[in-house]
Amino acid sequence: MHPYILLGLFALIAPACAVGFHFLNKTKFQKLNYWIKQVIYGLVFGVIAVLCTEFGVKNQDAVMNVRDSAPIIAGLLFGWPAGLISGFIGGFERFLYAYWRGTFYTQLACSISTFLSGAIASLLHFAFYRKKKTTWYQGFLIGAVLEANHILMIFITNMGDATTAFSYVSIIGNPMIIAVSISVGLASGLLQILNHQKVEKIAKRNNWKISLILQFSLFATVAVAYLAMAAFTNRIQTTIANNNAHNVLINDVNDVTNDVQDRSDENLLNITRNITNHINTSHQALETIDNDYLEALIDTSNPDGPLFDVQEINIIDNNGILVYSSNPIWVNPPYYPFDMRAHGEQPKQFVDAIIDNGLDEFVQEYRKTGGQDELPMKYAAKKLNFDNFAFVQVGYDSKHFYEDLEDIISKTVKNTHVGETGFVIVSDVNGNVVGSTDISDWAKEITDFQYEGNITNLENGKLYKGTVKVDGQIKRVRFLFKEKEGYYITAFMFEDEINFNRDMSIYIATYEQFIIFGLIYFIVYGIFNHFVFHDLENVNNGLKKISEGNLNVELNSHYSKEFGELNNSINETVRTLKAINEKEMENAKAIQMGALPAKEAYFDTHHFDIYAEMKTAKQVGGDFYDYFPIGTNKFAILIADVSGKGIPAALFMMRTKSLIKSLLETGMSVDEAVNHTNKQLCQNNDTKMFVTCWIGIIDYDTGVVEYVNAGHNPPLIKQNGRFNYLNSKANLVMGGLAK
Repeated sequence: MHPYILLGLFALIAPACAVGFHFLNKTKFQKLNYWIKQVIYGLVFGVIAVLCTEFGVKNQDAVMNVRDSAPIIAGLLFGWPAGLISGFIGGFERFLYAYWRGTFYTQLACSISTFLSGAIASLLHFAFYRKKKTTWYQGFLIGAVLEANHILMIFITNMGDATTAFSYVSIIGNPMIIAVSISVGLASGLLQILNHQKVEKIAKRNNWKISLILQFSLFATVAVAYLAMAAFTNRIQTTIANNNAHNVLINDVNDVTNDVQDRSDENLLNITRNITNHINTSHQALETIDNDYLEALIDTSNPDGPLFDVQEINIIDNNGILVYSSNPIWVNPPYYPFDMRAHGEQPKQFVDAIIDNGLDEFVQEYRKTGGQDELPMKYAAKKLNFDNFAFVQVGYDSKHFYEDLEDIISKTVKNTHVGETGFVIVSDVNGNVVGSTDISDWAKEITDFQYEGNITNLENGKLYKGTVKVDGQIKRVRFLFKEKEGYYITAFMFEDEINFNRDMSIYIATYEQFIIFGLIYFIVYGIFNHFVFHDLENVNNGLKKISEGNLNVELNSHYSKEFGELNNSINETVRTLKAINEKEMENAKAIQMGALPAKEAYFDTHHFDIYAEMKTAKQVGGDFYDYFPIGTNKFAILIADVSGKGIPAALFMMRTKSLIKSLLETGMSVDEAVNHTNKQLCQNNDTKMFVTCWIGIIDYDTGVVEYVNAGHNPPLIKQNGRFNYLNSKANLVMGGLAK
């Protein structure tokens, strides 16, 4: 199974455990003591952390795991004690794990980061899981930030060995961050759903909650800033890496060039000194110094070889004239007499140095001469110790130059390294390798490398890209070329090494930025959540209760000056409304009580006694009653209730009462009076109010009661000491529908 798939399966263990605890909390487990439950949570998630350590996923030379997800989920979603307990168990076991598995390199980093994951998640529990409000994307971000801290800890605890630390991080860093963030985000999202927490939907803009707007805006801002900073860091680090590589290559090429130059100069100067001593000795022995003498010194026909293996020996007088030479070209027409000052900068430099400036010796770099063939030569000069003659000039041609320097150059370059793994190759004009660093000994000719063009067409000091085959593998290289002393000196540096410092810097900077931007998100959102959203929620809840008619609400949001002032304004407004409402209730009560028969309205009809009283609650409604005689032999009783409260209900009550009484007093029957009243009440009833009533008329002579029930509760009749409802079919309420 692919390591990443296996790592993903391990990432599901902690979320599955979180879901299991959710359902367990619906059983008797919920009744356990808080601290007992926290210990159980901590132990279980601690064991999961241990299992993730013991069964880590092997990936190349490193081991991946999602150990930190367990203490993060425990602390963030179940409680701070659970987070600390599981973090301690996971961290302590990881510390001991190194002793039986030998993974000491990341021992300290992993142990510390696991405990910190549980501890930091426990702190975040108060900010983000208050009332089960952690969302999946918050969990995802928290997991990613804390695991990035884990990866960064590997660098921090191994500052002295950044190369090895980077090799670990480059293998396990991104997969572990992704796996842990998915694990924590999944657990948060599942509990969010299981707790029936409303999942905010991105619908119409005016339906967004301000907390959701802030979360998405802040998240988007932080994400864009992070990506921009990561891209900028990558660009800067790439530029720095290329510049550093260029500087290293230039410095190494210059070092080799200067070394070759120094060795070349010193070699020719030593030969020139020996020739000068020989000439001085011959002169002192009164030998004739002339062209033949000089030719004999380099005569290759001698059975023992030439006395001095050089191309040319010249003697220049005090006037700068070349008077004798082993090369006939200089002592015969058209060049003779050869004035060193008049034949270009190359010969003139010797006259300036030895004759004019009094130097004892002088050497030139390998270059083309001013002669007729323009052949490349290298010359050195040494001052003579007798009159008339100023100095001896000795010259190398390419054959002598390469023969004498090949061994010197090979030894010079052999131990030269470019950076950690780079190398230098020195080749002649024909492309043959003269010397190379040990690492490139396998290369015999320059054509073993793939360049961007022919080496003879490359520019001095310019950085080029190419490939080289090492141990059967094609590797990309950067190289810099320089031509010196007739040699092509090329320094190589592998792309892997150039990019190593860049990649390591990018990794470190990216993880640091991720943590910083994550902290910015948490801190800003936490501040708003505590000081703004909490107060805003209190205000909204209070206003909702007030709009429902509860004027006893007292807001208490004082985390900020602005909310304190808003809080005070709302409370003052509610108190004013309450006072107005109480005054209205008093007026309505006065109207209501004034419409009822007075307590003194006691009728003695010689047939029965009647007395009524109503005790209202705090809220004034439309309840009312009335009783009055009709003619000389009848008596009417009315019990009613108007829909609504306050003055509107009291006024509707007055209208109903007046209509019924006036109609009944005309001698109209009770059912006709109810019908007429209903029609009148339905007219211009914009408030849609209605009234229920029971109306009865007692006939003194017969003792018969005629009554109509317009949607009201039936009255109670007491007979023989027992109360019974006067049940009858209830008609439609008055004011509800015109008939």
